[in-house]
Amino acid sequence: MTRLPLYLVLGAVTIGASHLHAEQTEDGNAPGVPVLVKLDAWADVDGIAYVRWVTAQGDPAKGQVEYGPTPDLGFIAVEDPNNLRGTTNNRDAGTGWANNHRADLRDIKAWPVSLRVTGTTRSGRDFASEVLTVNRPEQPLGRAIDERVRIAIDPGDWKVERLPITVGIPFAKGEWGDPARARVLIAGQEVACGVKAVVRWREDQSVKWARIDFLAPAAAREAVFQYGSKVARLKTGPDAAPTDATCLPIAAELFDDRGRRYCSVVQSSEIEESNPVKSVVKVSGHHVAEDGSKLFGFTARCHQWPAAGLQRVDYTVENDNIQNEFTSLQSLAIGLAGSQAAGRYTVGCAGDALELADGERVLQREDFQWIREPGSEKGKRLAGLVHLGGEDWAVMRNFWEQWPASVEVRDGRVLFGLCPRLPAGFYEKRPDEDKLYYQIRDGLHTLRQGFSKTWELWLYRGDAAAAPLLLGEKPVASVPPERVEGSRVLQGLGVAGRDQFPGYDEALAAGIERFLPSREAAREYGMMNFGDWHGERRWNWGNLEYDLGHGFLTQFVRSQNPSFFRRAEEAIRHERDVDTRHYASDPRRIGQQWTHCMGHTAGYYPADYKEMKVYATPGWSDNRGHVWSQGMFEHYLLGGDRRSFDTAKMISDVYGGPGTTNYSFFNAREPGWVGKMQMAAYLATEDLFYLNAAGILMDAVHEKSLATGDHGFHFHKLPTGHCNCPDDRKHDGEAGFMLAVEMTAQRMYYEETGDRRIADDIVKTARFIADTMWVPAQKGFRYTSCPLTSAAPGGWIQIQGMAFAARYANDERLADICRQALAAGWKNLPTSGKSAGYILCTSAQALDEVAQLPGPGFREYLERITAILNSPAVHRLPTLVPNPDFETGVDGWPSRGWKVEQCQEIKHSGSSSLKITGSLGGQGEYVNTTYDTASSPYEIKSLRPGHKYRLTARLRVDKISPGVPPPSLRIQFRDEVQGSRSAATTDAYDLSRLKTWQKLGVDFTVPDYNTRNYIALNTGTRNKVEVEMYLDDVSLVPADVAGEGPYSYLELFPEEAALKDGAQAEPLPDFPEWTTILGPGTASWPATVPAAGVYRLWLRAWSAGRAPQATIEGKQLPRRGDIVGPTWQLLGTATLPAGRHTISIQLGQGGATIGGLVLTDDPTELAFEK
Repeated sequence: MTRLPLYLVLGAVTIGASHLHAEQTEDGNAPGVPVLVKLDAWADVDGIAYVRWVTAQGDPAKGQVEYGPTPDLGFIAVEDPNNLRGTTNNRDAGTGWANNHRADLRDIKAWPVSLRVTGTTRSGRDFASEVLTVNRPEQPLGRAIDERVRIAIDPGDWKVERLPITVGIPFAKGEWGDPARARVLIAGQEVACGVKAVVRWREDQSVKWARIDFLAPAAAREAVFQYGSKVARLKTGPDAAPTDATCLPIAAELFDDRGRRYCSVVQSSEIEESNPVKSVVKVSGHHVAEDGSKLFGFTARCHQWPAAGLQRVDYTVENDNIQNEFTSLQSLAIGLAGSQAAGRYTVGCAGDALELADGERVLQREDFQWIREPGSEKGKRLAGLVHLGGEDWAVMRNFWEQWPASVEVRDGRVLFGLCPRLPAGFYEKRPDEDKLYYQIRDGLHTLRQGFSKTWELWLYRGDAAAAPLLLGEKPVASVPPERVEGSRVLQGLGVAGRDQFPGYDEALAAGIERFLPSREAAREYGMMNFGDWHGERRWNWGNLEYDLGHGFLTQFVRSQNPSFFRRAEEAIRHERDVDTRHYASDPRRIGQQWTHCMGHTAGYYPADYKEMKVYATPGWSDNRGHVWSQGMFEHYLLGGDRRSFDTAKMISDVYGGPGTTNYSFFNAREPGWVGKMQMAAYLATEDLFYLNAAGILMDAVHEKSLATGDHGFHFHKLPTGHCNCPDDRKHDGEAGFMLAVEMTAQRMYYEETGDRRIADDIVKTARFIADTMWVPAQKGFRYTSCPLTSAAPGGWIQIQGMAFAARYANDERLADICRQALAAGWKNLPTSGKSAGYILCTSAQALDEVAQLPGPGFREYLERITAILNSPAVHRLPTLVPNPDFETGVDGWPSRGWKVEQCQEIKHSGSSSLKITGSLGGQGEYVNTTYDTASSPYEIKSLRPGHKYRLTARLRVDKISPGVPPPSLRIQFRDEVQGSRSAATTDAYDLSRLKTWQKLGVDFTVPDYNTRNYIALNTGTRNKVEVEMYLDDVSLVPADVAGEGPYSYLELFPEEAALKDGAQAEPLPDFPEWTTILGPGTASWPATVPAAGVYRLWLRAWSAGRAPQATIEGKQLPRRGDIVGPTWQLLGTATLPAGRHTISIQLGQGGATIGGLVLTDDPTELAFEK
């Protein structure tokens, strides 16, 4: 294993300037083999000393820190026991031992402090470091003298007199150090504020992130943060902390499945924040029955802004009942202390409000319906607003969105039903039960161990007109993106090079406005669902795959668009609560996250339910390729939500501590996602524990690379799904997106460490991707290094690592690939679902790297090639189905897991067909045409709404599993917001006539909403299907001119032309894989027509210019008008007999650049030239 030096640090003040090096501790029984790989110690301005050390892989250890005021030491602090709990991931769990270690010394009485690390390895080797001396640093002033930061304020929907504002502001290293030397100005006047250093740079203890609290007038849209050594805060005052930190404004009651009542009992309290403007008190406890038994812990964070008349209570419930895998409840509610009032309570907003008397409740029992009980009065959606009397109001945010929910009046008190009593049988046997009703069993709320959930309640004393608006979008504050990027606290975000990327921010801004309509259309609501997206593998909740919250917060920082923060907050609150295991009977699993599962946590359905296997039961929480905490850390840093930080840290700790013990991995996304997580944790905390964890991962990747051919990554045989070739012919390599994530983690690590080994590995990986996965014709990457996997244009997730490699190695080829891929995917910027997480997790970082590539800027390149990439000329044929006959391959027809290949032995016409073989379950389609791309030449985008078309194809089935439905073909109708909305389906294959070619067809009218389509070959089942079939001659033509088909397409390529009179063949600039013909001169081709008929001659033009004169057998076709840009141009029609013909074009001065001809009897006349 590559060994890193043992660092001995003398005081945080001198870190980075005077690192001392010492000999590594060696094992006496094995001379020269070190136990300690790395050791660091430093202190902060609060007087806490931090000790971090790494021990060698293969023989984990446990240890302690001996410390004291002199080298004689005298005190002992054991290492963090959480690191010793072992892991479920590595083959050797290592329980009781660790390789990444830490201890914090919080009770130091005298400085400097002397310390050393001692311990023993699992094999019995004792070790001890040299004695170090650590000084307590003074709080630095920083180089700032009198600086200002503009704070933008977006009030959202709120109209309260004083808006509560919390904003995170980053600072460059050494810039500023004393929170007392700062103030907030609004309209030039100082206002009361709270300023807290939440993160300090480790080396010099200057402030890295500060949290600022203040109250802004309702009309304010800007504030100024002033800081520096000459700044003095004039407005000071007593803190807003309550006198009794154990007093809650609410009380909770819980009824278990047998009807036993439990009440919330406070067991601990802590003032987490307190300043003249705001206080945050954390109160924790359990729900306790009369006999003392406990069920479900709770944490209530009470935020108070006394001067604004506002309180916010975040009530979190955690299922810590680890004796049972699932626990069922009749109900859980929180009552408002002191809310007793005479008469009735008004619930909801004006126009939809209703009054509740004692003994009544209103139940939001679906996202679209509430019912008043007793009685049968119904409505649609109830706002969570309750008038408590006088000027007092209670607001449960996202009330109906988190159904089932209720408001009840009992004994004069208002209770919000978080998990309300439910009618028996009401939710049973619903067709979409596994999406919306899965956790409701026999009328009980059924929750898996480790589950948690937070509800947000606001209490307001003030104006009646302002109270309902508290239900709407909350105020959001932000600072200029140039400041965030310039500080490097989040590394590069593509801000400085923004001008190179026209339309990026605008496209995302338009997309985020479609987010809420998209969520509404998909009904992505519910107590366990709100904030997540549905549809992974059709039936799974996505569990925010690829860290969608992080993607949204990155764009919030880049654009200051508050919608991104608001949608990110909803996502992150779901991810940190529902998708994370906060408790587990196996302590090794605490902090793990559920991979996309049915019902988020799985366990509600048997494994054979809808063939979902592990995603139905038992669920998968130790998949290291589906873990993320970066967005949670950013949510805390930007907006101050402490639970997000605590959860992010818990997740990062399990993968950075026990997850690195005896570390091993297989595929690249494991060190990729975990490495990215550890680097995000390091950036958010400055704690070397996380950088050390990332280093263990990066070392492991490097070592596996060296052991498997030095490709920069673990080079291995691809599994089925990544390569469907026979076992004895499977390809080696890796999936491209996995390598992309690994490169991102490596890139983050390299920026903080400068480790050139890791940079070199990125370059090798990028070149491997370019050699094995880049498909120039599609301007995209194959799914894996298997050459039979499909390619898709773009490849946002790969670009950051590849652009870094291009810049680091000065590799022009990689730079060109990055520009082409980015241009091809430029318009493919979704803002919801898996695709958004997939792209936004690294898209801004990709822009940052591309902006730094040498040569012309991306804007210039994009403008030059967009006309081509977005033109019909990139289509292989002038047809509505981009690859209808498979004569040149199977591009544009990706498989759902079956093996697809070009077949020349069995075909309906021409020389080839598409062969589909294999055995697979859980899929609704055997193959489909490419869709959801920005510029793929294989996506269907030319159908006209309101027009009638005919879809036909020839299918031959030679073998299919008994009892499965017969295959059919369908065309899917889609729009930009909802995606797939309806379809037209052909007649089905007659399975009584196997091994025969059969024609399938359907006529249809394109719906008005349609913007894009795909064609799919249906399985008709989710069951496992073994099949051998052949598809050929797919056609999509206007119904009024459709013939019997099949149609032939004679492609006349530039490389095959006979050129004379000066005509020349040249590669197309920026697209060297395409050959063109330039005039003046003549180009001729022989063409053999298979049957007599009417043929259309199409010209592929790569540029504007005069159309050439075309002749067939010396007969001129009528000359067409000028060509306005890259397109397919119809040169004319001719009635031809079967046999050989000569086709020529005469190119004159100023003619278009020619990319070839197609002669076809397909009757479609596309409006490419209009």
